[in-house]
Amino acid sequence: MENKVKVSLIIVIVFLVGFFTGTGVVATFLYINRPPLPFDRPPEDSPPPGPPGMILEKMTRALDLTPDQQEKVQNILDRTRDKMMVLREKNRPAFKRIFQQSQKEIAAVLNPGQKDKFDRLRKRLKQQFEKRGERRRPPRPGPKNRGGFGPPPAGP
Repeated sequence: MENKVKVSLIIVIVFLVGFFTGTGVVATFLYINRPPLPFDRPPEDSPPPGPPGMILEKMTRALDLTPDQQEKVQNILDRTRDKMMVLREKNRPAFKRIFQQSQKEIAAVLNPGQKDKFDRLRKRLKQQFEKRGERRRPPRPGPKNRGGFGPPPAGP
């Protein structure tokens, strides 16, 4: 009788281990092969994500660009990046004002305890954002550590 209980227990354990292993394998497969979420994909009219060199590299592979085409596309990408950086710098104060206004409006809705937590949360998120930026983009040579990204310096 005791052996039957042990055998039954072993069978149940083997079944459970198999079930959870199979579930884990299927979940991993589904996660790896999941379609991208809408916010994972760039809009159709936006350039592919990544540094400019990677964009040209991907385009060269996907489109079989000739060296002449690569040079022309690189020039277009450089001009586009410069224009976007000028626009970004021009609009930075407006974005900052909008963000600060939203922070004030949120704080007005909160009670004093929540405001303290909100302030701590904002500080922590700001630190995480700064650390992530340092990790992703090491300082580059050039004006304002942009390594040539941004508007060209004013000439004579």
